[in-house]
Amino acid sequence: MRFIGANPAAEVTIPKYENHLAERIICEEDVRRMLLATLTPRDKTLLHLLYAAGLRVSEACGLRWRSLCQRGDAGQIAVFGQFILYCQAFSRDEYAPGLARLT
Repeated sequence: MRFIGANPAAEVTIPKYENHLAERIICEEDVRRMLLATLTPRDKTLLHLLYAAGLRVSEACGLRWRSLCQRGDAGQIAVFGQFILYCQAFSRDEYAPGLARLT
């Protein structure tokens, strides 16, 4: 193998990366308005779960009933994210009414 003695890209400047994450975050008031505008209990529960647990849409789509575990007066959701499994605890008072209507 032959190697180049000097780095030919050493003089190239890389443009700065701009972080646009803050532009994509929905403010709390917009989330409230979305929840109030939602008509079906299923959609309201799903939106509340997405926002409160910080789930991505793909993670919520991967949820199954077996992903929910009761933990005393609360519960736990096992979520498969990007190559990892993490758990999100939730209060029974938060989700029980919506989940009961979904069964």
